[in-house]
Amino acid sequence: MEEYIKTVLYIKNEIIKSRYHIAKVANQELLYLYFRVGELVSEKVAIEKWGSGTIKKLSDDLQNELKGLRGFSSSNIKKMRIFYESWKAYFDTSLFQTEISSLPTNQLKIEDAIKNSSLATNQFTEKFLTVSFTSHYEILSKVKSLDERIYYIIKSSEEFWSVETLRHKLKNNIYNNNKKSFRQISKRI
Repeated sequence: MEEYIKTVLYIKNEIIKSRYHIAKVANQELLYLYFRVGELVSEKVAIEKWGSGTIKKLSDDLQNELKGLRGFSSSNIKKMRIFYESWKAYFDTSLFQTEISSLPTNQLKIEDAIKNSSLATNQFTEKFLTVSFTSHYEILSKVKSLDERIYYIIKSSEEFWSVETLRHKLKNNIYNNNKKSFRQISKRI
């Protein structure tokens, strides 16, 4: 009976690991998709002078072409553009196309923005890719400083914050209350 219980626990742990891995890969793929869509829309706005009406039409046409499609409202497409424009200086699309565990450090260009920082590592990249798009948008819409954005991304990833928890932490401005601990966090990665 003891051997059977060990087998059940082993299988349970394998299922949990597999579910976590699937969720992580799915999130990475969604971030990649949203980054690419944001890039395309950003270019169309700049070159072809797309406005809100065109983005609304794009959303409607996508909804008509792909029945049941979720996440591509005009407001979400605008959020994808903001996501892309906020991170394009630090990442390129190849970041999202690579298996998380095999990312070379040069895929992350954040070291240019944070001189002498240990944040420009594969560990930060992995944390970035585990944070949901909704959480990324919350951070981008509420936080302007790169250091502060990085802080909230790291904390969201490490502590598995829900969007509601993140909103609460942003509202209470925990970054400014914990700047010293931010340096300790950055040393861990």
